[in-house]
Amino acid sequence: MLIHSPFGQLRLLFPIYQKAGLQDIKYNKVTDNISHKVLFKRLKSEKSLEFIDERAIYGKIIAITRNLRRDFRWCLPSTSKCQTPKEIFHLYRRSKIEHAHYLARVGFHIDENYKVFLRGVPDIGILPSAIRTFLDHPQPIYMPINIFEGIVSANEWLEKGLHIGVLGEKIYPLYSVWPPTNQEYLKLFDSYLQSTSVKGTAVDLGCGTGILGFMLAKKGMSVFAVDSNFNAAKCANLNAQKLGLEFTAVHGNVKDIAIPECNILVCNPPWLPASAGTLLDRGSYDPNEELLCAAFMQTKKLKANGRFLLIYSDLAANIGLQNPGRIEELCKKHELVIRNMTKLPMSLTLDKEHPLKAIRDNSSIYFYEIVRL
Repeated sequence: MLIHSPFGQLRLLFPIYQKAGLQDIKYNKVTDNISHKVLFKRLKSEKSLEFIDERAIYGKIIAITRNLRRDFRWCLPSTSKCQTPKEIFHLYRRSKIEHAHYLARVGFHIDENYKVFLRGVPDIGILPSAIRTFLDHPQPIYMPINIFEGIVSANEWLEKGLHIGVLGEKIYPLYSVWPPTNQEYLKLFDSYLQSTSVKGTAVDLGCGTGILGFMLAKKGMSVFAVDSNFNAAKCANLNAQKLGLEFTAVHGNVKDIAIPECNILVCNPPWLPASAGTLLDRGSYDPNEELLCAAFMQTKKLKANGRFLLIYSDLAANIGLQNPGRIEELCKKHELVIRNMTKLPMSLTLDKEHPLKAIRDNSSIYFYEIVRL
């Protein structure tokens, strides 16, 4: 979507106003001494894009937007009238998505050469490649501050790396690829690999950064991986090369892609079957159980005595988004049986104000070893 801004024609990275024309949008200026309360009021009451002044200091703008996030958090709707955890989940999530879209209306101009017009902006090596994930070709854009902060964080991960305890190595996540900062599920998988023998070919479905496939490759398996996120496949290949592993990842739809016959099929899909409302949601939500169901469909590629290794949680069932025993249902449908199952509690969430904290804190992560009947 193009806008005719005070800086000329700019590309919006995603639609801010989907159902209304752009001709009556206000273009407000944001200085680094604006009150976050004033900015909050404007965002709530006006149809506007808030342009950060080129003379503004980046650090001060970040402080303002952090206070702005706190303002939105304080105005989350009451869940007192919700009768079920599912209703709480949908109400809370709608509000969080709405707030993300408010924050996306605070941003600044970046030109076609990826030059940022703010004072004190850190050097961000991945900025051109991150912007190219949104665009077909370089052009001037309106960069929302919340997306920019995500790019800054991704740049830090790429520079510093993320230590993976079960690998004894660092990996380097790319922008838009979910970094495995919570590694509890890897302990379940590692415990299984320490107690059994694996050999031959493995397929990692929805590989992300590639961690599960790397663990299998370190056991001597030849690993083929696939992810619907282009950057995830690229990230997995780059990290596999750094680690010297026999691992190949491709970009494609897990449901349709032709995978090789394999001895091990592994999958760790997002644990909540809901649509992705923001960029960050893509690593947390599996719309309509697409990846989960596709993984079960691909079990037809298992060789004789092959194993389907699935990491999943009962969080969705505890919220009411999924039937209890959903994995058992899918096993029955595809003529499979659970041979082994282990679990561990999910880590306690530090967000004491989250309306579903108690449910999350009482949910578990499961590791399933699934085979043919």
